[in-house]
Amino acid sequence: MDAFPYSDAMVEMMAQPVVRLVYAAELEFKDGPARAHTGIGPLVIDGKTFTGVGSLGNVGEVVDQGDSSSAGSVTLTLSGWDNDVVKDTLQDRCRDRPGRLYLVAIDDDGELVADILYEGLMDAADLQYGGNGEDNAISVKITDQMVLWQRKGVEVWSDNSHRARHGGDRLLYAVAQLANWAIYWGAKKDSPGFKYT
Repeated sequence: MDAFPYSDAMVEMMAQPVVRLVYAAELEFKDGPARAHTGIGPLVIDGKTFTGVGSLGNVGEVVDQGDSSSAGSVTLTLSGWDNDVVKDTLQDRCRDRPGRLYLVAIDDDGELVADILYEGLMDAADLQYGGNGEDNAISVKITDQMVLWQRKGVEVWSDNSHRARHGGDRLLYAVAQLANWAIYWGAKKDSPGFKYT
């Protein structure tokens, strides 16, 4: 079953004779959120101010494979960046931090309706350097959480790693001993004694 992505308020707004549509993005970086929209000037959505980047901002096509085992994504691009933007982006890592893409409809009176079009986790930023011209660009891909299932695991299943993730929980205290422990399945012979550490 396909879900309809727009709220009733958005459908009503789009039915008006004159309406302007812009995209707005909210990216939750470690040092604070970055908010921008594809229009010009400031735009306030739910009490949050989004800065207009005009034609420097670009929103790619939403990629959705249509099955539950493939991650969907959308790529946001900011062109014409300067060195400060590059430095901030590289220092403020964004991978696995939340990101949202809104579709915003604005009528002639300045009233607006904003619907979340896509929400997920940011991937690492991709920098494209085209020299001193305006071919410079920073792209950030927002993926759904299915991408976490596709990554190879980096967690180690040991007592130390489990305690680091879950405080004093000692669920895996016996893993190191069990790795080389002799087990006599179906035999009357007892296994070696176990040492609780």
